[in-house]
Amino acid sequence: MTLHGILRVLSVASLAAMSFGCAASKPDCYFLTDCPTDCHASQLSVDEPCLDCDVHAEDYSAAPPHVLDDRHPPKFRDLSLEQAVELALANSPVMRDLGGRVLRDPNAARTQFDPAIQETDPRFGVEAALSAFDASFATGMFWENNDRALNNIFEGGGTRLFQQDSGLYNFELRKRSAVGTQMALRHVLDYDYNNAPGNNVPNLPWGTWVEGEIRQPLWRGAGAEFNRIAGPDGVPGVNTGVLVARVNTDIALAEFEGSVQELVSSV
Repeated sequence: MTLHGILRVLSVASLAAMSFGCAASKPDCYFLTDCPTDCHASQLSVDEPCLDCDVHAEDYSAAPPHVLDDRHPPKFRDLSLEQAVELALANSPVMRDLGGRVLRDPNAARTQFDPAIQETDPRFGVEAALSAFDASFATGMFWENNDRALNNIFEGGGTRLFQQDSGLYNFELRKRSAVGTQMALRHVLDYDYNNAPGNNVPNLPWGTWVEGEIRQPLWRGAGAEFNRIAGPDGVPGVNTGVLVARVNTDIALAEFEGSVQELVSSV
């Protein structure tokens, strides 16, 4: 054999050794019912080859490398149709098909998370549509300081050099009903400390009162049917009501079920 032939044989032998390597004898785990409790840990553990260990021992010792005339073929497992479908569904968060949709158009591929994404959409989901009818609490404060020289003595309450510290505090609880009625309960604190000589009690600037407010629209935003379809804050042409949001969620569920049927058919 020539030198060139010897080098070619050595190269093929080296590639074969690198390709097959030393396979470790690990348990076959295809289904959760077949796996022991430490199955996932053993599958992810790092193998430490032991050249002096018994090859046939029931541990993770290194097995001899595969050769071309290996008389011990690899183990195959017969799967029933139900097991194949179970294996495919358990390991397919993305619904694949035989047409390669994942590669051709990844954005159009259906996943098992699509119904939940549609349900919790912050703009067009069901919870977002229902949030328009939630009770809300708001508070506000307005403060000002006045130091003015007035030409009219009556405008300053009896003084021409008017000095004032004024504040307004507002605490409000607001709720919208299904028919569009806006109800509000408001507590107001008024602070007005000034140097007007006409004040009855100069050192008592605080005032407080409680307000109740009810508003009912007569055209846009009125009626339960309109609010459930278009939404109370809907923009013309963009319906964000509860019924539309639920229909969109049902569409996402139907598309997901169709993708599962296609996956099962491919399997």
